Amino acid sequence: MLRSRLALAASAAVAVVSILTAPLSVEARRCGEEPPKTLLALYRESAEIHIAKLDRQIETGIIEEGESYRVMGIQRQFSISTTLKGETRKFIAIDDQEYRYTGQEAEPVEEGPDEHVVGTKVGDTVMLFVKPSEEDNTKLVLSHYRDAEKKLEAEQMSAYEKMVGSLNSLHTNGTPTDDAVIGWLMSVARDPLTRWEGVAELLTSVEYGEYRQERLSYLKEQKAKPEGLEEWEAEELKELTEDSREYGSARLATRLTAAQKEELLTLALEVEPKPAEGDAKYPEMSEGDRMLMELVSRWGDSRLVAKMADSLRGNIEPYQASLMMEKIVRIIDDADARKIAERYSGVFYMDTDEAITAERAGEMELTAEESGIFPNAENKNPAAVKTFGQLRDELIGRFVSRVDAVLTTAAK
Repeated sequence: MLRSRLALAASAAVAVVSILTAPLSVEARRCGEEPPKTLLALYRESAEIHIAKLDRQIETGIIEEGESYRVMGIQRQFSISTTLKGETRKFIAIDDQEYRYTGQEAEPVEEGPDEHVVGTKVGDTVMLFVKPSEEDNTKLVLSHYRDAEKKLEAEQMSAYEKMVGSLNSLHTNGTPTDDAVIGWLMSVARDPLTRWEGVAELLTSVEYGEYRQERLSYLKEQKAKPEGLEEWEAEELKELTEDSREYGSARLATRLTAAQKEELLTLALEVEPKPAEGDAKYPEMSEGDRMLMELVSRWGDSRLVAKMADSLRGNIEPYQASLMMEKIVRIIDDADARKIAERYSGVFYMDTDEAITAERAGEMELTAEESGIFPNAENKNPAAVKTFGQLRDELIGRFVSRVDAVLTTAAK
């Protein structure tokens, strides 16, 4: 069953605009996706927040129909157990829509293996973030097409309930100061269950600062050229110079104290990936911990570099290894380490057991040493003697050795 939210098309357009005008977290930016909404952002955008159970879903009729598809209206009815913000209610109904190929019958939500059900199913308890509809303020709609309906485990639900309660206290006397918000984010970041919510806000703030500085430098350079700036670029330069645009928590990172930065770095040094279990090939690090490492790499020191280098020596997922190399290079700013990291980023996605052929080596501009393919006396390449998995291991080994050398030199 394929589901699409009422505002999916509009939200997708907004997401594209956001990608063009503001920075995103590293992985979201690479995937071209809108990053997840934080609890703080949802809180600010929601008139009401409830803990509720989905009781049933009712078809309300055909919204749109084409040759090969049909969009059905769905009303999702919830019973509310706890109101965390806004008007107290017992029930709430959310209008939704469901996309089906022609001839596809609705699947009973109550049936089928739970592990194959995507999203909220009848009987699930969720945290709902809602606001009045812009078209009809007597109706409530989700505050975000994707993230305003949180299906959480019991322990995490309890943690999120406490976070909303503390936000209520924070907003008792109106809009809180930046320092008060940072204090709240720090408390959230300390708890592994809620770490992502605190770190994501701070990382977004840092990335906006980086984006703003890069954009300012570019526009000033363009302005100095004979052709100058186009009208829209001149307006952007003015806005960036005045910093008058609203970017949510964009100012927060500038308010972090040295003590708070040190505490975040200490938290990062204590991070330990969860050992691989079952069919998993690699140790698992939570998204909150990964974003914490990304954040503190902006001011991290040799302690953080040594920790990340140790991680690279172990069993680490290739893409995450590439990101970790980038973080290390950001801190040590070493040209040789950067070259190795760039080379690794060009091969990490290849199949581990795939042999490096002469054709592949040429396409990827691998050196003879990297590919394991050396010209013979007739100037022809022999059969491949190395796999991409072996090449990745060699590059990681070279990278870690270079990092160790840089750290040793710096310590003298």
